[in-house]
Amino acid sequence: MTLLMYRYFADKGEPISREEADALVQAELKGPWSALGNLSGPKSHVKHAQRRLRAAVGRYGQLRFVTAALVDFAIKATGVVGPKRINAFLNASKALLDLPRGLPTNAALHSTYWPVSSDSPTPTEPDETDGGMLFAAPIVPQDGASVMEAVRATDAVGDRHGFQMAVTLNMMHDKSLEGVVSIDFDRRDAEQCAQAKACMKDLNQTYLDLGFNPYRIDIESMPIVIDPEDPFWQTVRDLKKVFDPNNVISPKRFNLI
Repeated sequence: MTLLMYRYFADKGEPISREEADALVQAELKGPWSALGNLSGPKSHVKHAQRRLRAAVGRYGQLRFVTAALVDFAIKATGVVGPKRINAFLNASKALLDLPRGLPTNAALHSTYWPVSSDSPTPTEPDETDGGMLFAAPIVPQDGASVMEAVRATDAVGDRHGFQMAVTLNMMHDKSLEGVVSIDFDRRDAEQCAQAKACMKDLNQTYLDLGFNPYRIDIESMPIVIDPEDPFWQTVRDLKKVFDPNNVISPKRFNLI
């Protein structure tokens, strides 16, 4: 969100610092965690769901229910009266608020430059930046104890390797959460690159040890999940030999060969 706030002012031609952008975000979110979701259906169902949400999570933080029309109205109204920081927050978060409506955005692509630069001249070409990003993707049971265990383990691994990881948890269904944990680093720094890769391997192994199996894993961590002695992976290898005899499709990706 800090990045989106920074980009909002940069695109307006009124650049601010990262610290100023973060202060504006924290003035509204007031904490390290935020959540975004969507309620749809007949009005009576939506109202019932809102009551249940208030009862379940209202005591943990501020809960707001908005519609697309209300957001658009609020942006126009706060552009005329009221604190300018609220107008800036609404404009900066518009791309995120549109996601539950099924409206895609490229706003997050600016993040590929963020580790090394506040400027992102070609965000749709992430290979042109010196910013590096690695992602771990654990599946975490959707219960408080498991989530806290995963977050604490993530922080501990980050502390060991000198990284502060960003954590996103997406609901897959009523039993599981899809974790997206990112490590940012400078690709120009060989030592930092090596440390980031070591951190990623440590993170994936830690999740596996806790029973939070990955739904996707980087190629350098592949040996952590693939066991040459396991009949399953032996069968996958044999199938690949049949369907890809020249081994041209993603060698050693979720396979022994």
